Amino acid sequence: RKESSAASDVYKRQAVYIIFGFISILLGVFILLVSKEILQLNSPIIKYGVMSFFFILAIFYIYKTNSSLQNDIEFERVYLERENVVKEHILKLRDIQVAHHKEKGNYAENWSQLINFVKNDSIQIVKLLVNQNDTNAVNTAIQNGDALVDTIYLPVADRIYGKENNIKLDSICYVPYSQDTFIVKIGYVERNEKEIKVMLIQTEKRVFVENLEIFPENFENLVAPKPTLTVGSLKEPTTEGNW
Repeated sequence: RKESSAASDVYKRQAVYIIFGFISILLGVFILLVSKEILQLNSPIIKYGVMSFFFILAIFYIYKTNSSLQNDIEFERVYLERENVVKEHILKLRDIQVAHHKEKGNYAENWSQLINFVKNDSIQIVKLLVNQNDTNAVNTAIQNGDALVDTIYLPVADRIYGKENNIKLDSICYVPYSQDTFIVKIGYVERNEKEIKVMLIQTEKRVFVENLEIFPENFENLVAPKPTLTVGSLKEPTTEGNW
């Protein structure tokens, strides 16, 4: 992961807090000296110097506050934009796993299996040629020797991403905007004395935004209720997303 930018952002914020703390101490000392009449403001140099100092301090404080607010607004915009991209990507990965289960009878255990499947395998698609609920139509087709269904095989990649896609299939395991791969796991849950195969694909939310310079140090608190994006579950027989 690219943690250097996030760490740098934290250090910058800490530096600002230290500066404000130091200035607050200076202000306290200044007020104390004036109250004890140790420092006289009769001198124009001291009077206007102090006024200029605190004016500059006020401008600096307003600037930093506004900058921090703008960073928060920009981060939220970028975060939501990236989150939607990652959601769309992880749902496609879910569809590939579901197709793998349908064709192979099990979920892929790792990215090597899943990528090989999407690159080299096909999905069986059965098209009904006759309305199965229309008994007369079905009987007529049978009597005439006409086929009731038509079976075709479509490449997995074309089925999931469309025929004219520019997807780099060898890289589908990577979380967008990062060098991290999605976590993929499979397992079983027992329901009605039967073992049901389950799968999970997951990433932490921080993975796709922590390389931003405006990454907030309190990010973990912001996403605390649901720190991950996940499809599937190892505890329940579901392939739905957790959002």
